[in-house]
Amino acid sequence: MTVYVATALITTAGTALAVAVAGLRHADGAVDAAAVLLVLLLAAEAFRPQLLVGALVGEGVGAIPTGAAELLVRRVLGGIFALLDAPPPVTEPAEARAARWDGGPVEVRFRQVS
Repeated sequence: MTVYVATALITTAGTALAVAVAGLRHADGAVDAAAVLLVLLLAAEAFRPQLLVGALVGEGVGAIPTGAAELLVRRVLGGIFALLDAPPPVTEPAEARAARWDGGPVEVRFRQVS
């Protein structure tokens, strides 16, 4: 339950921040009222996936004993950090060439793409 509450607080704060920024921009005259209304309606929807994941994690962690949940979180986080620390498989293209553009039309070709 605490995971869900923390996620709900984060999403609510993010929504409030987005609406506040839109309101301030409207007060400065940089954004019209329709854009502020759009931000107001869509700000909560932008955070909905995070809220749903938080609810699912909260339910799942509640079903696992405390020691096992801690081990699971450490294992998952360890895997995420190992993935982030790993070097990228491709560091630069095989045939890197400088491109020049003369201002004319541009043609894009894809070769050997599956």
